[in-house]
Amino acid sequence: MKIKKIIIVFLVIIITFNLYEKFFTKSLSIKEVEKFAIQHKLNTIGVKKIGNKTLIFYEREKGLGSYELIKKFGKVHQVGWTKFQNNPVIVYGEYDEIEKEQSYFGAIITDTSILKRGDELIVTDINGKKITKKITPNEKVYLIKNVNEIEDYEIQDINNKVIFPY
Repeated sequence: MKIKKIIIVFLVIIITFNLYEKFFTKSLSIKEVEKFAIQHKLNTIGVKKIGNKTLIFYEREKGLGSYELIKKFGKVHQVGWTKFQNNPVIVYGEYDEIEKEQSYFGAIITDTSILKRGDELIVTDINGKKITKKITPNEKVYLIKNVNEIEDYEIQDINNKVIFPY
C-alpha cells in the first residue's frame, strides 16, 4: 500500500511539472525577439521556434551564435547560449527521446556560394529516413523539427549533385 502511495505521488509530481511547462512556459513574440536583439546588439540572421522555446541566431564580427529563450509568467528567460565556429555550414541540434517535439536538427549556411548553388538540405536519421528542406539564397538558418537522432546530412544543387557532404 505504501508503494502505491509513493507511485501516485511520483506520478502527480511528473504530471504537474509537465503541465507547468506546457501552460506557463511560452515562446517569444516577434516584438519580444526584436527587443532582445536590440538589447544584446544582435544582427539576427534567423529566429526559429521549437515547442515553447525561441531560438535567435545572430552574426557578429567575431562569429555566429544563438540564444535559447523562453517566457515564464510574462518574463523572458535565457535558458541557453551557443557560440559557433565559423565554418561554411554549421550544424547543431538537440535530440530528446522522451519529448520528441523538442528535438530538432539545424544548419546555418554561412558560405554564400553554397547558399546560391544549394537547392536542398537532405538529412538522414538513424532509421534511414530522409528529410528534405529547400534552400533559398536569402535564408541562412534551416531547422527540421521532431527528428530522430541524425546520422548524416548533405547539401545538393539543383542537379542533385552533392556540393557539401557531411
